[in-house]
Amino acid sequence: MIHSSELCDGDISELSFDGQDLLLFRTASGELGALSAYCPHMQSYIPNGLAPGVSLRELVRGEDLVCPFHGWRFDRSGHSTGIPPGQPIPKKVARGEPITTSWALREQDGWIQISK
Repeated sequence: MIHSSELCDGDISELSFDGQDLLLFRTASGELGALSAYCPHMQSYIPNGLAPGVSLRELVRGEDLVCPFHGWRFDRSGHSTGIPPGQPIPKKVARGEPITTSWALREQDGWIQISK
């Protein structure tokens, strides 16, 4: 569990849960999201796409998590919200399915709880 005060609007935190690397984030509107830390495009560890010294907060844009390698965007449920022009669109995106793994979150009594 993580204390709610550790994650303000636009913040993001790297963590492991149940053997998986996750990115836990709070959107600009204050909603929580937890997605795989690996982009489904090329399986790159998303924070590694940031230039040295750039804050993890740059990965949260409004309501989305953005992979800095190729600009893919994801909502809190793991659905694609944007793939830059010229890149192939995965079949899951075309079918309206999530393309990355998300985790269930609950915020209660000042704590953020993660579950499968």
